Amino acid sequence: MASQSSPPSAIRGTGSSPTSRISREVEVVGYEGRRLVLAGEAKWSHGLEDGAALARLRRTVPYVPGYDPARTKFAVYAREGFTERFRVRAHAEGVILRTVADLFA
Repeated sequence: MASQSSPPSAIRGTGSSPTSRISREVEVVGYEGRRLVLAGEAKWSHGLEDGAALARLRRTVPYVPGYDPARTKFAVYAREGFTERFRVRAHAEGVILRTVADLFA
């Protein structure tokens, strides 16, 4: 008999580094059961996102329960878009990029 998995759910995620004792929030998370399948960062500032949000996300997400480097996808949402250099890098790394316009298209 095939096992049934529950549909993915979205909740807020936080990660705390045991060495720095700093707790950071991951703004977008998606779980399938107890596995973290999506971790994302949303930037509402003016200007093009250059990858700084992804760097912060990658430093935080290993401390979020359920993180699996082989299965957790990353996403960055930006108000005005992304630099071309970051788009190329994100595409090569399988990172999901979305703008506000994409969300309301």
